[in-house]
Amino acid sequence: DPALLIAATAIDRLLTLLPGLELAVPFDELTWRPGPFHRALAALPVTFRPVRPDQPGVTPWTSSKPSLSTP
Repeated sequence: DPALLIAATAIDRLLTLLPGLELAVPFDELTWRPGPFHRALAALPVTFRPVRPDQPGVTPWTSSKPSLSTP
């Protein structure tokens, strides 16, 4: 499933870039938005330790514009 692969990759990258990422509230305090075919969080409050871009092993964010051409 491509969506699952994209989500798993994004979460893995997020955990790498934001060390110490954890929920800011207890799990049972999360608010869910019900839907007929899905369930989604209304918010995801988290905390993490700030990382300086010059620390070893940290890849800095880069700004890039999307390509306007079709491959």
